[in-house]
Amino acid sequence: MLRDIERVIVQFRDPVLWWIVVKGIAATLVLLGATVAGLAVVVDLLVATGIGWLDPVLPWLTGVGGVVAAVFLLPVVTVAVLGLFVDEVAARVEALNYPQLPPGEPASLLTGVLLTLRLLGVTLALNLLALPLYLLLPGANIVIFLALNGYLLSREYVEAVAQRRMAPREIVRLRRAHRGRFLVAGVVLAGLALVPLANLLLPVAGTALMVHRLAGLPEIARGAPA
Repeated sequence: MLRDIERVIVQFRDPVLWWIVVKGIAATLVLLGATVAGLAVVVDLLVATGIGWLDPVLPWLTGVGGVVAAVFLLPVVTVAVLGLFVDEVAARVEALNYPQLPPGEPASLLTGVLLTLRLLGVTLALNLLALPLYLLLPGANIVIFLALNGYLLSREYVEAVAQRRMAPREIVRLRRAHRGRFLVAGVVLAGLALVPLANLLLPVAGTALMVHRLAGLPEIARGAPA
């Protein structure tokens, strides 16, 4: 695992990858801003209901709570950004590090959109359910965040990267056979999501890390067809 992390760090010396990073950061900021704005609209709607017990809570939610929500909902945003750049990043990392592998086949537009929407829906739903815990349980919220999003990010990035080389059923078997390997990578990525500024690299760094995690497996080394 440490070797793969080192490879990702070295990968950022590549100017081609940095151009993808710039595009990814721009997309992440736009989507994150839209997500926070959406939460603000929800809070405004709650204000309009006139529910008494919410009155002292809502100002906090729109202030500090908004910042906290932006941080903890970043994995939701990265799913959407991942769908935009996964093939571009994966192809570049493979070309530089694994030239022996046959070129991966980009998923069709429909397949990519459906995968992104499914993963986005699951990630958004679970993080929204956990949001009260993030806001109300200082300290424990970090553990909850790492556990939940470590699993989600491992699943998201494995499926996004592996779909270039494997059929959906093969990906399910792959995830189950190597769940520990992928979960550790997911927790690392969830930790990166909590680091200011560095978390903007998550879509690119996550894709690169999962390419390295997958490339060492016999299922991928055999050049399993999609």
